[in-house]
Amino acid sequence: MYKILLKILIRLILVFAIGLVCNFVYIKFFYNEDLIKHGDILDDFNNVIKETDIIYLAESSNLANSPDDKDKRKLSEFINDYFPSLKIGRVNKGAIHAKTFLYLLKNIPDTAKINTVIVTMNLRSFGAGWINSKLETPLMKMNEFINPDFPKVVNRFVLSLTTFNNISEENRLKLVKKQWKKDKLAIPNFKYNSVYEWDKALFKTGILDANGNRDDAKTNLTLHYIKNYAFRIDTLTNPRIKDFDEISELCKSKGWNLVYNIVAENIEKAEQLCGKELSDIMKENRYLLVKRYNKNGVIVVDNLELVRDELFYDKDFPTEHYNEEGRRIVARNVAMRLKEFYNESFTEKY
Repeated sequence: MYKILLKILIRLILVFAIGLVCNFVYIKFFYNEDLIKHGDILDDFNNVIKETDIIYLAESSNLANSPDDKDKRKLSEFINDYFPSLKIGRVNKGAIHAKTFLYLLKNIPDTAKINTVIVTMNLRSFGAGWINSKLETPLMKMNEFINPDFPKVVNRFVLSLTTFNNISEENRLKLVKKQWKKDKLAIPNFKYNSVYEWDKALFKTGILDANGNRDDAKTNLTLHYIKNYAFRIDTLTNPRIKDFDEISELCKSKGWNLVYNIVAENIEKAEQLCGKELSDIMKENRYLLVKRYNKNGVIVVDNLELVRDELFYDKDFPTEHYNEEGRRIVARNVAMRLKEFYNESFTEKY
């Protein structure tokens, strides 16, 4: 028995040693090239955190600007104006969500001087359409490549598996429609029980113009609002809730201040097109997030209703893209909450 156990132990040590050598060789000769190719966001992140007091993690809401803006700077840069003695670094990429933010934060070394983390909360990212968007497969592959919980050579091996979360766009759409049928709107005295029913009925009748003709543009926009916002966040099953919970725990364990920035949505347009039934659901989801994370000691900046319809410059799809005035409004709201950590560094800018 002793000899058998010794043989097993020797083999385990040998496998472990081979793994260490493979990981060393991969990092030394191949990792940097793969990082640029498969995980460029981490490469950017590693450069940003070197000289950063506050890190701002965002999707496209931080990138967007209107062609008519005089000042096209990012929203995070407008926040930084209020704290000129501090450096707010930012990492942003369209369509990313809390899972990516979580893996990025896990990559911060203990030697970094970061003491505050700001993470955007995008209501649409909690919905079925974003959770199973056609971009999710490449995004999840990127997330696994930058995941620091495993050796880098293991992450690269996982990335090479063609079966890894390789759900086709067609099958993802099926998953979305399944969720739209399953989730109940639970709106009192409302004739539709689910997003699927609401979407189907409205698509059939359409939105009519003043002459009684179908207005395709307005119909399509209304349907987009319904499909992107008509859901109730289930805290037990929603993957984004799990991600934000883990971010909260990570920041707490690291001693970082944490701010969740609920980005502004076009509540005005949502209610105009779809009625209070939709805008009320959006507001209720906001209240749920504020209550959940305030209770956990996180500062939640509520920008949901702060930006007027005219300040959103995308007109054919619901987005969190604002012109200069809209970005300044949101930036000031975030800055006023950051004062709780940096009152001595605060400068009234606008």
